[in-house]
This record gives sequence, C-alpha cells and structure tokens, in this order.
Amino acid sequence: MILRALDKLIVKPNAVNGELSEDDIQLFPLLRNLTLVAGINWPSRVADYRDNMAKQTQINLLSSMAI
Repeated sequence: MILRALDKLIVKPNAVNGELSEDDIQLFPLLRNLTLVAGINWPSRVADYRDNMAKQTQINLLSSMAI
C-alpha cells in the first residue's frame, strides 16, 4: 500500500521530486533495503526509480540475496 502511494509521488525516474535532493538520499537506501524481501510487488514508477537510482549511484540492489 505504501509503495502504491509512493508511485503516485515520483516525479521522474532519476529524482523523486524532479531534481536530485536530500529526499533521494533518504529514499533510495530504504527502497534498496526492501530489495532483500522476496515477493514484493513493485509499482512500475517505484521500480523504475529504484533501478535508475541504483544505476546513477553505481550501488547494486540486494535482490540476489532476497529471502
């Protein structure tokens, strides 16, 4: 439910508010940590944002270790 609400708030896939800000610094680690949980249904804009931020920061997601 929270991820669906977040999906509506994401302005661009490379910055949650349209330009990089402290919000991205706080949000991306939370989403990255959630990749440890198998079976999450990621809304498309949240998934695009998560993947784009991982690429921009060159920080791998944790999906390979998901349980």
